[in-house]
Amino acid sequence: MVDELRRALGRMILASAIALVTVLPPMALGGDVLVLDTVIRGGTVFDGSGASGTRQDVGIVGDRIVAIGDLSSRHAGRVIDATGLAVVPGFVDIHSHAVRSSAADSGLFRFPDAESYIRQGVTTAIGGPDGGSWLPVSGLIERLEVTPVAINFGTFVGHNTVRAEVMGRVDRAPSGTELAAMRGLVAAAMEDGAFGLSSGLQYIPGAYSDTDEVIALAAVAARYGGIYITHMRHEGRQLLDSVNETIRIGREAGLPAQVTHHKAMGVSMWGKSVDSLALVDAALAEGLDIGSDVYPYTASSTGIRVMFPSWALEGDRATREARFRDPDTRQAVLDGLVDNLANDRAGDDLGRVVIANCSWAPENNGKSLGELLDERDIPRSLEAAAELVLELELGGTCSAIYHTMDEADVIRFMQHPTTMIASDGGVVMPGPDVPHPRNYGAFARVLARYVRDLDALSLSDAIHKMSALPADRLGLLDRGRIAPGAFADIAVLDPETVTDRATFDEPHQFAVGVRHVLVNGEPAMLDGELTGNRPGRPLRHGQTTLAAASEPENGPVATRPLRVLFAGNSFSFYNNGIHTHFRNLLRSADETWVASSSVKMSTISGGTLAQQGPALDLLLEQYDWDVVVLQGHSREPVDPERSAVFSSAAVELSARVRAAGARPVLFMTWGYRDQPDMIEPLSRAYLAAAESAGADVAPVGWALDAARKALPGTDFFAADGRHPSLAATYLAANVFYARLVGSSPEPLGYDAGLDPETARALRQLAWQAASANHEPFGEH
Repeated sequence: MVDELRRALGRMILASAIALVTVLPPMALGGDVLVLDTVIRGGTVFDGSGASGTRQDVGIVGDRIVAIGDLSSRHAGRVIDATGLAVVPGFVDIHSHAVRSSAADSGLFRFPDAESYIRQGVTTAIGGPDGGSWLPVSGLIERLEVTPVAINFGTFVGHNTVRAEVMGRVDRAPSGTELAAMRGLVAAAMEDGAFGLSSGLQYIPGAYSDTDEVIALAAVAARYGGIYITHMRHEGRQLLDSVNETIRIGREAGLPAQVTHHKAMGVSMWGKSVDSLALVDAALAEGLDIGSDVYPYTASSTGIRVMFPSWALEGDRATREARFRDPDTRQAVLDGLVDNLANDRAGDDLGRVVIANCSWAPENNGKSLGELLDERDIPRSLEAAAELVLELELGGTCSAIYHTMDEADVIRFMQHPTTMIASDGGVVMPGPDVPHPRNYGAFARVLARYVRDLDALSLSDAIHKMSALPADRLGLLDRGRIAPGAFADIAVLDPETVTDRATFDEPHQFAVGVRHVLVNGEPAMLDGELTGNRPGRPLRHGQTTLAAASEPENGPVATRPLRVLFAGNSFSFYNNGIHTHFRNLLRSADETWVASSSVKMSTISGGTLAQQGPALDLLLEQYDWDVVVLQGHSREPVDPERSAVFSSAAVELSARVRAAGARPVLFMTWGYRDQPDMIEPLSRAYLAAAESAGADVAPVGWALDAARKALPGTDFFAADGRHPSLAATYLAANVFYARLVGSSPEPLGYDAGLDPETARALRQLAWQAASANHEPFGEH
């Protein structure tokens, strides 16, 4: 991989590279045209940044977007007509219940086509919210790899799950040993790819933890660059205290913190969104990274246990039932239920609490507490409702929908610049339950009600809140956007007709208005019909563009000949070809690494990167490669008239290489003899192109620049001052050895006929250039 190069420029360069490629002019490659796998033509493209849409075409090769602009002259294997439609990034659901603690309870594994998501344009979901997650995380990742699904899926690690694993459902603080064990489980989950720590401090056993415990665990996630996302301790009367607790956890643990499904619950709290968001704004002004997500409904949904006092739920089911049978304890539980119903869940209207799923008594589904009391001829009262809730819990528990919020608060939360959209739903199919309609319609509802009907958000802002904003929050800088180099997760929808059809009375209705959905470049839905494809991938935190596309950091495992293709021009051809010297270095290291056809070269005299396309396609078809080296014209990356075409070609050719199962590597060339400063813009161009293309870089230019300073008596140029001397070609071959094999060439015996001491010095310089943590030219 290019971790050393990436660290040199950091996230700032990645962001600038994305910004650079999104404004490239239409890619007029003349005769050097590469065939696209898919082109989406004639649509209005919203790139996810919040910018207004523009009429452009989108070109895809393999799993990546490679071109944006006027692609009317480009040939493609599949053409999607998007005339009159919006082309948007696939939506990212940062709070998903598609996967629960077991496969049997997980909608994504029961219904792997994920139709309820796909029909809304959702292509990526992150699970493990509210403190509950799959454990170990590696088991979930492995299952997703073995059993493909239609969407991309990643997960948080849940505090409640970790606490229960170590301590059970006990109401006390952990011992030092128990806290260390919990920290170890969080660390293991982060190493397995979790995106951060989630908490559900209103649920058991998270409710039994104090703030310091959560800080200690969140600090572990912080070490891995994760975030903290929380279903707060209270969302009603103690909302503001809970927001302050969330801010404190983010501050003291040193990581971004997110209030998930931010709400002001209970009639007495309506309007408190102003105060809650003021706390967020104050934290932002302090320099903290605090954000929110929201779903577009005035009702929440969870199990009825959320209404019980937390102390009443300690222990296993038998313990709880015995507690409820004790008269004094039972009355204390009922008093707690009355208080919750009066102030948080129902107020003066028992119609606000509606049973969503009572698996042991499905005849209750869809009925409110008031209606259930009416059926029994029991006068409606909070006390009677409390008795009913306790009865439902003792029968086997149920989930419910709580109509407890005001739409003005929902809109205010939604409009805040740090707030993204999430569903708090999952993958569902029609059944006997009466679930929250967010499972079928959250994202479509934002576009229908809050963009089109109420004008609470602009279309571009809504798309941003459903794509790039959550993707960036998760560090998924190659998803949630339409840009060259990004994964081709795309939805094509009609902004005039997209709508949610699911209602609270009839929730089992799919959204409409989304016409086509691509996941990793493969169609999951075309013309409104599911394709049956399941192109989703498991996502791991830290899996950036380069990490997803590159070989392990120590290079290919040489259990057979290393198969490398050099595609370039005379800079590669001089001195009997760089491939010859690279092959000889391999042979010097281990004879078994080389076969007669394992290292080849294809060159076009004076050729640009785009001109390599036709020959490259043929060679990719005829041979299996581990690595393909791509080298353009020496001035092409820094020529104002050709640099955009160079960047575009790097993206397209790299996509071709990956689609063929090989690793793309860009050959960073060097400054001319009389223009040594040329290396600075060259290196910047190659680094930006590599980031956009998801390719590795072999920093030959840096190595040659260092060699010219370290060995002033050595001539590194041919007579024209541009092409390489034998010493320069030998140096370049050693840089490739270091990058591709992942070890130093210094011990090798092959010297290409050069002075042995000079050759040894060049091998050292090659290793330093290929492995050092570069910080070139003051860029930080």
